Amino acid sequence: KPTSTNVRSKATYAGTEEELTAMDHDLTKCSLTPSVILLSSVPDREDGSFYRGQVDVRVKDSVFEPSNPFRHMAELSASATYDKSECPPILFAYTDGGTDHRVTCKSVQLAYIALFVKEDLDLLVAARTCPGHSFANPAERVMATLNLGLQNASFARVSMSDESETKIKSANSMAAIRGVVDNHPQVKSDWKESVGPVKELVDRRFRRLVYGGNQVRVPDLPEDDQIRSVVADLWPDIDLSKLTAKDLCGKKDLEVFLDTHCRIRQYTFQIRKCAETPCPSGVCKPSRTGALDKLYWLPDPQPDPSRESHFKLFNSLKDSDTEEKFCPSLLAKAAQKAAIGIPTGIATAQRLRATITCLECGKPRGIYSQLALKAIDLQHLDHAKESNDYTCGSPVVPDTSPLHGKVFVPLNLRCQDHIEFAYYACPRKLAEVCCHCGHPDAMRDPGLLAKFRIVLPVY
Repeated sequence: KPTSTNVRSKATYAGTEEELTAMDHDLTKCSLTPSVILLSSVPDREDGSFYRGQVDVRVKDSVFEPSNPFRHMAELSASATYDKSECPPILFAYTDGGTDHRVTCKSVQLAYIALFVKEDLDLLVAARTCPGHSFANPAERVMATLNLGLQNASFARVSMSDESETKIKSANSMAAIRGVVDNHPQVKSDWKESVGPVKELVDRRFRRLVYGGNQVRVPDLPEDDQIRSVVADLWPDIDLSKLTAKDLCGKKDLEVFLDTHCRIRQYTFQIRKCAETPCPSGVCKPSRTGALDKLYWLPDPQPDPSRESHFKLFNSLKDSDTEEKFCPSLLAKAAQKAAIGIPTGIATAQRLRATITCLECGKPRGIYSQLALKAIDLQHLDHAKESNDYTCGSPVVPDTSPLHGKVFVPLNLRCQDHIEFAYYACPRKLAEVCCHCGHPDAMRDPGLLAKFRIVLPVY
């Protein structure tokens, strides 16, 4: 059945004898995800606009071409060198706040390091928007143009063989479809042939668009093997299938590189070549700009004493060694509590309706709502879990989800924080896991149980 894009600005024309029907795209098991890159044209003046430039769009099958940090870096590398022999030596990347771009995640940091090495950059600055502020990203302005290509449209994939359709009929999620393919590999090729014509049609519609005087490009989707191989060559002892902070703990060579060549902040991750010859980490090649002494770290915001509620200008800080303690989101615990992201009185054991596991630390986090979730709400929640990886401190559903404002997770959680008390007091009797690390083989101390009413399990 056709699935609507839900992009409508005007009424749709239809014959008097016709009935327009299409499924809601939030409930379909098959979806396409566009990756949008705006290669900004750097203005000549400080007050110039960064909203001009070349737009690249790559349409991916969400089932078998899921997004991950290494794929994003492969796409950025391909776009940056699309019509050039090499990437510029200095690269600034500004992304939204999704898990694939969260610069505090080790997998994202490794992907940026691989891009830095592959393109032989002198300086790489990666910044992400804070949660709920993706509108600040210049690439978001492109979406209005791209929506023109999807306006008043619905798409349907081509039917597969009866055998393959029967096998996926009961698979109601993308994860379930991948599980079917594990047992029946032929379904994957049938699926790609089924979805392929829809991808080609969407590609053609995007190619007809123009942004800022430049034709929108729809390049081929690159593989992430080259990006992953860079990490494998640099640190062979790293298992690329296990890239959480827990898995990478104790990797001394990586830790030394992060300490000596990188600057990690809540919203930025920077890599800069060292001036030593040879590089102590064996990573840096000779500088391409020949001006490493003039490549400064992107400074943290610092308050301006002469202007109340203002920060100092960039030019006064560009060669200074700053700290992020004045970052607005880190100023005080009171501000963090105000930004907890949950209405007062909802974060209780009785209103814990479901859980979601952090991709980085592996701990389950509670999902709260004022009222019990209906069957349709649970379907929307499952779809959100599949479409968006979750890490502590991130929203559980995007702003466009029907569940936005209905289900909540605390936004002030960090991976270092223990599992909430509400998890263990929930009437639904959730899995007994270690409150510190989420390990399933956790136990409550019998001696402490004899003394205290509440004892949390520890591994």
